[in-house]
Amino acid sequence: MVIKMKYFRYLSALLLLCLLLVSCHRSRNISNRNIVAKVGSAELTVDELRQRLPEMGEGRVSVDQMKGYILQWTNSQLTYQQALNEGLHNTYQADLNMALRQFETEYLANKLIEREVKRNIQVSEEELQKYYQEDTDRFKRVTTEIRVIHLLVSSPDTVALIRQKIKNGIALSEIVDDYSTQTPVWPNGDLGFFPLNTVPEPFKNTLSRMKVGTTTPRPVTSEFGSHFFQLMDKQGAGTVREIEQVKLQIEELLQAQKRHKAYQLFVAGLRTRAEENNELIINYAPLKEFAPDTTFRISK
Repeated sequence: MVIKMKYFRYLSALLLLCLLLVSCHRSRNISNRNIVAKVGSAELTVDELRQRLPEMGEGRVSVDQMKGYILQWTNSQLTYQQALNEGLHNTYQADLNMALRQFETEYLANKLIEREVKRNIQVSEEELQKYYQEDTDRFKRVTTEIRVIHLLVSSPDTVALIRQKIKNGIALSEIVDDYSTQTPVWPNGDLGFFPLNTVPEPFKNTLSRMKVGTTTPRPVTSEFGSHFFQLMDKQGAGTVREIEQVKLQIEELLQAQKRHKAYQLFVAGLRTRAEENNELIINYAPLKEFAPDTTFRISK
């Protein structure tokens, strides 16, 4: 099921706008609309919120989730500033320095890996086809899956018009584009394949009785409006998904394999160079002080 990125961006912007309006209404002391929260001199801006919630760019973060993060941020700032007031940064200075060095090491190491390893990882069409053909069992369905065209409408006049068109023998797939504004997430109405047993009632009853190619003569109603369906395909358990359905899955898997291999080669090169320059030295002798176990013993 493919979701339109443009719709996600619109949704995330709308959610963020709603959150800002609520925040500005409740926090009269914050005059800058770009500031979401403030504790003492610390400020959380919209840009920082967007960076801390990277999925927000894809519309996957709700207003409640953003509010939850803001609550977490304000709680952390309140306790952090209280710790500063009590002088804990002086008491635990050594531990703090060690933690900062560890964070810097891991952060910069990961950034280097992202730059050197993750770039230019390409998967060819031939590789996709080869993987699919050599491991088709991986893509067998474990339950019945269906593919449907779906149209949701709310106007009674529109419902009557669509029912008349269906009665006249016009398939839903031929008219769904005329009402694409009713379903902004899937403007062409194609929901792709999904397991039949995951469909909520009463949609499941209707879809399980339909034959491939047929359209519901009357809609299924819900709190959101009237739902029309056309069953485009139905595949039982044990059938193999077509490559177009699993191409993205295969590509991500092969990319992960290539990234792992590239990482191993990259680190091996760094180790070799460091050993040649006598910059990498490992001394296992101090480990003798630890109690031996059955999985790892230090020879004397």
